[in-house]
Amino acid sequence: MKKLILSLAFLLLFAIPYSTTAQAAESEVIDNGQLLNHRVFIPMRAVSQSFGVPVTWIADMKTVLLTQRKNKTYMPANFNRAVTYTPGIDVPYVFTFIDLDAPAQIRNGTMYVPLRFMSQYIQASISWNEQTKQATITKDGKQIIVHVQQPQVTVSADAQLTVARLTVLSDKLNEIADRTSIKRDAATYRSYFTNAFINSTLPDAGFAKTRPYSPPITTVTYINQNKAEITQSLAIYGPDLLGDTHAVTDRTATFVRNGNVWKVDRVSFSERSIMNMGVAVE
Repeated sequence: MKKLILSLAFLLLFAIPYSTTAQAAESEVIDNGQLLNHRVFIPMRAVSQSFGVPVTWIADMKTVLLTQRKNKTYMPANFNRAVTYTPGIDVPYVFTFIDLDAPAQIRNGTMYVPLRFMSQYIQASISWNEQTKQATITKDGKQIIVHVQQPQVTVSADAQLTVARLTVLSDKLNEIADRTSIKRDAATYRSYFTNAFINSTLPDAGFAKTRPYSPPITTVTYINQNKAEITQSLAIYGPDLLGDTHAVTDRTATFVRNGNVWKVDRVSFSERSIMNMGVAVE
């Protein structure tokens, strides 16, 4: 009898860690999530690796393509909207617009997508632990745990570029859209632009737009304590007869902080096309 008890105890000793390991195998961990504007984002690659959703990166469009059965969902960077194309019966396809509470964003060369959208896309539940800064996605008995990374550069709250200031600077850039030089109006803009920017010749192709850029919806990236940047996107027109795509101009503004005042120091532009997002264009 004693031998039997000892044998059972011996088996249980090894069975307990085995059971713990088996349970741990039911969970996956994404250790490089981002907390942007109080929303959790995950890198694009984690979508396919952890959610099992086929993902394609369309570099020239700066767009994530998600494939689920025969449906294709396009999510371009810097837009609060995605679009799903579904094969139709009487037409080649029908499309459905999906409004997002936050846009997909490129951070330090990596595309990040909103975690809430992904959880809804795969019909999973999501919970957030404020103390541990950890999100948990659950579906069919499987858990995916997202740990939020600390930002590479931390800027104290009183030194950050506020939304109000960012909106003002964006409006001032819109204001000079039809000018090739702002030197003659230097006094007007000295509170918003650095001397280097005021003395520069503005690129006509970038600033001369028919419509102003809307206030930024992406998150400021801090390069260091006194330097930051943000990208805004403007859909210009549908370049083909069907209106399947829109031409987009991305405006990236670099800001510097002198004392406690953030100013525009540099602006650059780039062009791309995206799938039709149903945005108003002229």
